[in-house]
Amino acid sequence: MLLRKVSTSKKVRMNLLYDFYGQLLTKKQRTFFDLYYQADLSLGEIAAQHDVTRQAVYVILKRSERALEEFEAESNRYRRLRTN
Repeated sequence: MLLRKVSTSKKVRMNLLYDFYGQLLTKKQRTFFDLYYQADLSLGEIAAQHDVTRQAVYVILKRSERALEEFEAESNRYRRLRTN
């Protein structure tokens, strides 16, 4: 249920948004985001490393993604970069 493959385009977009807005996330959000999107660890591997459930990792990642999208909606830095 929770082990869905992230599409390449989503991974690229999330990493670009993270480059712009990553410092606005909490430390735990940044840690889990780095492990999932950049180190390519699974939810289970992250959960085991941090002694939490896979569901907790999933929720933190989804909140991080939503926050990054909201930051972009407010400032449009990524969209302006793509149009230049």
